[in-house]
Amino acid sequence: MNTGHAVSEKLKAARKAVSRKSFSEAKNLFAEVLKHTAMQSDIDIRLRHAYCAEQTGDFTDALASYRQVVMAYRDTGETAAAEKLLARIEDLEQAGQEALQSEKNESAPEIRALSVNVPPMERQALIRRLCQIGIPKHLEHGDMLYRAGDTPAQLWLLKSGTLNVQIDGYADQSQMTPRQEGMMLVGEGGFFTQQRRVATVTTDGVAELVEVSRDVVTIEQHADPSFASAMDALLLDYWIEPVLSRHDIFERVNDVDRRRLAHEFEKIEIDAGQTLIEPGEEQDAAYMLLSGCGFLTHAGQDGSNTLMQDSGEFTTSLFAADMINIGGLLHGFVSPYRVVAATPLQLLRLSRERFEPYTMRRSWIIDAIKKVTRRPAHRQILKPDESYMWHVDRHVDVKV
Repeated sequence: MNTGHAVSEKLKAARKAVSRKSFSEAKNLFAEVLKHTAMQSDIDIRLRHAYCAEQTGDFTDALASYRQVVMAYRDTGETAAAEKLLARIEDLEQAGQEALQSEKNESAPEIRALSVNVPPMERQALIRRLCQIGIPKHLEHGDMLYRAGDTPAQLWLLKSGTLNVQIDGYADQSQMTPRQEGMMLVGEGGFFTQQRRVATVTTDGVAELVEVSRDVVTIEQHADPSFASAMDALLLDYWIEPVLSRHDIFERVNDVDRRRLAHEFEKIEIDAGQTLIEPGEEQDAAYMLLSGCGFLTHAGQDGSNTLMQDSGEFTTSLFAADMINIGGLLHGFVSPYRVVAATPLQLLRLSRERFEPYTMRRSWIIDAIKKVTRRPAHRQILKPDESYMWHVDRHVDVKV
């Protein structure tokens, strides 16, 4: 078959493909035709190729063909045709940018805000509500309330009696006894984070408690926004602030300002498999993991104790209370790692805007953050010292 006949057959096939709206097939056939030297100056074929490329969303090929036609028009003095096609090229470039942005948006994680932006009910009203929705629980001497490793499906209000607390892995034992006219929250740390219990709690004598299940609290949170907001405040006061006090950057902040800083965090959620942070990305926030499990992947570095992946990257697991992207609190920090949700993740987000007022008259905190950002990637995770578990699962005195 001679060249001319082959080109003719391909053109016929391409036109038939266009009539069937098989634009991808037609684009490839027109591209084959344009490989022939004799056809490269054929404006009609180039316009057809560009049109088919445009229909398939291949803006790169479409723009390349249109630009070659513009040059051909100018060479032949067809200025009006060239200007008209240039306008089409501008429209196509805009469409391409919008398509790229749409693709980027679709690949971005769906971050859902969980914090309730309504005034919380008073703390005393919250405790009374918890007592109303809970059930009385009576324990005799030596009874076990929960064991280390148990799933945290409840929290308790200790009304009277004494509880022995044995933190798993610690030799010393502590006791919890409510103050006069007060109660104690028990097991609230695991309740907030959904981590398994880190202590075994038994009674030292008779104890009276109120047991509140997670399911009942969830129903109440959906029914009453002020209750949900009050539970968020409880989380910030009795889990976030104690955890912040165990992070070396924030432990130097005075107690009053650290409690205020704890209330600057907002609760968010992303689905399993989504990427929260990409390497090379600048985000204007730091994150503390509240519940779930995530992975931080980064290029290998000497001294890393993390696991090598097939991709040549290392992976570090993230758990509750870990803080990441601390450099995001400063301008210009570019993440050296990727953070992916292994399970559905609840996080607490501290934005740069909310944090910046706390840097006034505290230049040392900026220097401390910069020091962290100069560490190898896996050591930029802020992990509180091990005793934070004691603070997470400790009681809270509440007078009612």
